Amino acid sequence: MLFLILPSIILIVYTFFSNRGKKFINELNHKYLTKLHVVRVGVEVVLFWLFIKRVVPESMTFEGRNFDIISGITAPFVAYFGYTKKQLARKWVVLWNL
Repeated sequence: MLFLILPSIILIVYTFFSNRGKKFINELNHKYLTKLHVVRVGVEVVLFWLFIKRVVPESMTFEGRNFDIISGITAPFVAYFGYTKKQLARKWVVLWNL
């Protein structure tokens, strides 16, 4: 388990504290990153199908306690009204992302 988690932690720390990593993060397009949350809808549907087949527990689905599907469904609206139309204040987009 340590060999799976430790490299990820090292990479994340390097990205946030190195000049090259900070430059990379600052150049990311927030609108596209917000739209990327739509992937969660498909993941939740697959998890629900796996739950029906009794492969994963109910707690991993929106029937249980996993509500990732909500952020996936609302992502296009937040991207549109937050970045394209600029009708959502930045604080609301950040709050949605949390």
